[in-house]
Amino acid sequence: AARIAGIERALARLGERHDAEAAMLHEIAGLRRLAADNARRLEALGRLSDATRRDIAEASEIAATKRDVAGVMEVAADNARRLDAVRSDVASVSDAVRSNAPRRPPIPVGDDFLVHTPDGVLLVPGEDLRFLAVIADGGVLETGARRVLAALLRPGCAFLDVGANVGTMTLFAARAVGPAGRVFAVEPTPRIAALLRRSMAVNDVADRVSVSECAAGDREGEALLHLEEVMSHNTLFPPDGAEGRGTVRVRVSPADALVPAGTAVDVAKVDAEGAELQVWRGMGRILAESPGLAAVLEFGRPHLARAGVSPEAWLREVEAPGFVPYMIDDMAGVCRPASVSSLSDVFSVNVLLLRPGAAERHPGLVFA
Repeated sequence: AARIAGIERALARLGERHDAEAAMLHEIAGLRRLAADNARRLEALGRLSDATRRDIAEASEIAATKRDVAGVMEVAADNARRLDAVRSDVASVSDAVRSNAPRRPPIPVGDDFLVHTPDGVLLVPGEDLRFLAVIADGGVLETGARRVLAALLRPGCAFLDVGANVGTMTLFAARAVGPAGRVFAVEPTPRIAALLRRSMAVNDVADRVSVSECAAGDREGEALLHLEEVMSHNTLFPPDGAEGRGTVRVRVSPADALVPAGTAVDVAKVDAEGAELQVWRGMGRILAESPGLAAVLEFGRPHLARAGVSPEAWLREVEAPGFVPYMIDDMAGVCRPASVSSLSDVFSVNVLLLRPGAAERHPGLVFA
């Protein structure tokens, strides 16, 4: 019995040892499975790490490329600014050279005269002797405004010329914007509009110039155009007692209807003998579709007085779409900040309207 008891205790100890060994073997198997799983994870992490390193390398290359592109764009922008400045200087020098060139007399063409200008030839009505005398003396009018437009216009631009008259600025702009650009000329006087079309054809720029024979306004309709002794002064407002050449009924149309929808106008010139605000109101779509628009509007106190518009109302309305006004020196083209007080002291002046920050894109402009 004692031996049996001893054997049973020995067997019990062996059983316990066996159970312990079985538990250890089970635990070892679990550890092996865990190690295998970890090995697979490590392998996956290794592959992910390789991909991550490649991504990091590619990201670094992309960042370097972006820095290079940014540098190139900055250089290109600087070169563009320099090119604009050079163009402005060249235009000024060209004007100076041409102004000193020998004068060529106007050539009679039926009842009209063919006048040589720095940009080409223009047909001028023979009955407007005062205007003919002025334009025949070198062919350059409004030197200051011309220099500002030279700084604003570039090849491919779209230009709106309201009150184009015989086309001094129309032809100048057509040369500046080149074959890829567009010029929209608006002239209400039927006789002048006909001459304007012929002039553009003679200068071989008719394919880039659209001439609308109407007055620009804030709505569609008709109006009486009062014909003055100097045809560039023809106006929709009755003259103050001065005798003119009579009246003619003309079509009135908003500029929005004369420029195709979706066309971003880069530069506009408005000389409407007192109707500038009506023209401005009819440009709502153009203003919305042309974030880079720069505009030159004539401010004439006598014209505005006939239209019943005060300098305060005029300035307030042209500023409303987010423009900053500058008065243009009539000779040098230097731009100075415009205010109600400064405008009240002038008889007539061209006003440049720019959106904030636009001056930096036109280094050819000169400010004081």
